[in-house]
Amino acid sequence: MTGSGQRGAAVDSALRARDIDRAQASTVLDAAYAEGQLGAQEYHDRVSKANGSRTLGELARLVADLQSPAVFGGDTAAERPRRRAPERYPADTRARSADRAETVDALDTAHADGQLDADEHAALVELATEARTLGDLSTLVADLQQRPSAPSKPRIHPDRTRLVVIALAIATAIAGFVWTVRDDEPAPAASATVDYDAASPLVIPTPMLNTLAGFLQFRDDYRAGFGDTLVDEAVMHDEHASAV
Repeated sequence: MTGSGQRGAAVDSALRARDIDRAQASTVLDAAYAEGQLGAQEYHDRVSKANGSRTLGELARLVADLQSPAVFGGDTAAERPRRRAPERYPADTRARSADRAETVDALDTAHADGQLDADEHAALVELATEARTLGDLSTLVADLQQRPSAPSKPRIHPDRTRLVVIALAIATAIAGFVWTVRDDEPAPAASATVDYDAASPLVIPTPMLNTLAGFLQFRDDYRAGFGDTLVDEAVMHDEHASAV
């Protein structure tokens, strides 16, 4: 076994055991007893220990000397193609509500499959709801088999980065062009102030209404205002007239 495999086995041994893991260990012990690998007393002792085991390491030690296929791990991680791991946020990064919810879901699953008892589950859920950082949440589920994935930083594709740079350059050029055009535009002319006192007044004399010219002016104005010149009575004065 390689060094990396040994380290992986050491990490796996600290993981919490599920009810199905305990059942698998008991199945291996049953087969070993049926094949004569274990005596009756040793078999019962190991089954009792398997039912009370808390970690995968404890279960693995109970079946390590038996001629049975491995039932723990079995994951040839060294043979899988390696992928570039996404960049994770530091442990002191503040946790989101969604991160706390994922951690509580993982704790609920661990309680349902026997990794946690009721008291452990309640205590860890309370700590998860009050956790401030991603590191706090990670510690709460470090020994569980199903742990929520730590949030990773978003990665921008290089092509997208170039597009963003080009878009910013175009926007800057357009803004500069618009500013230049505005600078070239002539300034609006200032409103001229009119000096009314400088102009000679235009005096339009009002004709006397008791003259022919005044009477004709009155007639024309009356026709323009009322459409005809029919009146019952008209009284003419020098500067005004009344008609009924």
